[in-house]
Amino acid sequence: AGDGFYYTTYPAPKPGEELTAETKNARLFFHKLGRKQSEDTLIWERPDQPEYRASPWVSKEGRHLVLIIDYGTRQEKLVYYRDLKGTR
Repeated sequence: AGDGFYYTTYPAPKPGEELTAETKNARLFFHKLGRKQSEDTLIWERPDQPEYRASPWVSKEGRHLVLIIDYGTRQEKLVYYRDLKGTR
């Protein structure tokens, strides 16, 4: 725990569409502190579901990752769980 962080990114918008482009095709990465962003680890993506968005939560002790997946305007959510022991 404390050696990095998770973040979500979207494809770069076309020039001139920076304020109007849709936020689709989210990807979740892990960035290890002290490394280049180009070395970040892809954790999650769903190119077949462009409206899915992932919100990562790490447990207090840093042992577990929970992903809450929202999709579009639906009220339903998907939940993924991952034990982080030995993964970083």
